[in-house]
Amino acid sequence: MFRAVRWIVLAVAVTAGSSWGQALCDEPKANSEKGDTPAPPPPAPVPPTAPASPKSPTKGDVNRIRAEFTREVDALQKKYAELQAEEQKLVDRTSESLHGIIETAPESVAALRAIQALIELQFEDEESEKELFKVVLDHHLESNDLCFLCESLADNPAEPCVAFMRIVSEKAKDPRAKAWGFVSLASHECGQAEAAEDGTEGKGDLKKAEEYLEEALKLVPEDEMEASPRPVAVRRLYILQNLAVGKSCPDIEMKDLDGKPVKLSDYKGKVVVLDFWATWCGYCIELIPGQRELVKKYDGKPFALISISADQDPKDVVEFQKETPMPWIQWFNGPEGGVVDEWMIPGFPTLFVIDAKGVIRARDLRDEQEMDALVEKLIGEAEAKPASEAASK
Repeated sequence: MFRAVRWIVLAVAVTAGSSWGQALCDEPKANSEKGDTPAPPPPAPVPPTAPASPKSPTKGDVNRIRAEFTREVDALQKKYAELQAEEQKLVDRTSESLHGIIETAPESVAALRAIQALIELQFEDEESEKELFKVVLDHHLESNDLCFLCESLADNPAEPCVAFMRIVSEKAKDPRAKAWGFVSLASHECGQAEAAEDGTEGKGDLKKAEEYLEEALKLVPEDEMEASPRPVAVRRLYILQNLAVGKSCPDIEMKDLDGKPVKLSDYKGKVVVLDFWATWCGYCIELIPGQRELVKKYDGKPFALISISADQDPKDVVEFQKETPMPWIQWFNGPEGGVVDEWMIPGFPTLFVIDAKGVIRARDLRDEQEMDALVEKLIGEAEAKPASEAASK
């Protein structure tokens, strides 16, 4: 009975917010703290779970990976095919629009520019190009705008183009167009000469190429004109007369990275590879590992690799070589002036291979195996000469 009364009082006290009720609620805890009521035992420790062993890969995993790859490749190829189809539609629309201009007013300047666009964009096959050239010959031989088309065609080796430029060199009214015709014919002769040297079909005449370039220069005045071929003709004539394969290499004087004067002629008797480069030239940097192997292979032989920097400051080269060693001869020219301008270096890298007699034997030979083979051959020639001279004595 006492217990029933106690719980009734407790309920009333809690409802009323009585501190006495709170004390009654806390009483079991107090009694527990005094040891009247034993505390519950702590939970038993849970034994650690052993890590699951990794699943061994199966053939199914490999098949799944391959299947995923195949699906993604198929999806990409489908997208590529769709893009190609869209591109072809664009080409067809553009070609149709340009042909429409030509058909509407073949004698107009717009038609001449449309023909140039069709050829430069390579929309036409050889037979179609012949038809376009016929339109030009029929309507534009006396046009002062013909030079712009001829400038874009100067290095086009296709036979229809060369035949067209030959007629332009003979019959065009504008001296710039005629001059571009001669530049084109010179380019054709040089290309044929290079093909013959490589062992492929070709019968180019470099002397004839020089004559064509001289004719071009006669037609174009000294002062600058829009679309003038004079700068191109001057540079190409200089190369043919001084820096072509088979010519004796002109001497050059400059400074090394330390500012000491140096001369190319000091290396006569050695095979020399001249490398015009710059630290900002990505393709130049790609050549460095192969050049490093070349220098290592022919160490102690009559051979020298000379890199000529076109950087802004010699310090740029010094800093670059801290990360990328170039353990061979380093000269400095700068981006302009000096031999870069004298030799009219067109870009970087530009390479010359010079034999022990000082004769240029190759230009812009970038294939590592071809370079190695030529250097080995020329070193053999250089080493054989002293031996033969000693035997004759």
